[in-house]
Amino acid sequence: MQDQHVPAIGRYYWPAFAGATLFASTASDLLFMELAGHGLGDLYLPLFAGAFVALIVAETRDPGESTRWYWAAVIAAIATAAHLADVSYARLGVRRIWVCAALLVLLFVAHFAVQSDTVRIIALRLQQRPRPTVPVTDSTYWIALAMAAMAGKLASDFLTIGQGTSIAATFLLLFAATAATAGIRRWTPINRIGTYWTIVFMFNALATAGGDLLVNDPTVGIGLLPTTLVSGVFLASLLYISARHDRTRRAF
Repeated sequence: MQDQHVPAIGRYYWPAFAGATLFASTASDLLFMELAGHGLGDLYLPLFAGAFVALIVAETRDPGESTRWYWAAVIAAIATAAHLADVSYARLGVRRIWVCAALLVLLFVAHFAVQSDTVRIIALRLQQRPRPTVPVTDSTYWIALAMAAMAGKLASDFLTIGQGTSIAATFLLLFAATAATAGIRRWTPINRIGTYWTIVFMFNALATAGGDLLVNDPTVGIGLLPTTLVSGVFLASLLYISARHDRTRRAF
């Protein structure tokens, strides 16, 4: 993906990422239910995988500077990964915790064992100026994102379904863990690449729990369609504000 289409990791990046993960989580469930209701559930995976490939191809032909390509690709990748996570358990019969652990090990190995000064399998880079930092969104970035998204969904489902933890308790636990990870990244010099992918994993786990809370919880639940609409409006609003901020900064 071209650098001008990738947002800097600034004040709006992580809130937008949180909104994108929640929207992808709920929108994917909504679409799958619609397809399954018409006997077309098996089309879900090729549909989203095809949408992701189409986005990447179309992005290469756009000389503009909009970050919509990046966020659309994030949503498509997470939606695809969420279905793969369900398939790994429902159809293959593999326990969620083992798939989650295997995915995290793959991320760890790729980060620490397969890097050099010229080839970084899962990494971040600085552009010509010291700031801002932008992800290296090559093919391996998207593979890593899919692995982190799958692991996050499986971790949340393991707590709620596998261990019988209430949805609210799971959400609060994951929220605290995500906040702690964000604090470590913000206020300590611990490896920036490692904390980046840890937060991506945590956000996907939190989005799964948050989606379950808003959809299914008898106290605060509002349903799948309203949750999808609210998260979509939140993400669109945040991206609009971010784009205006970037335009204003470039003007000065």
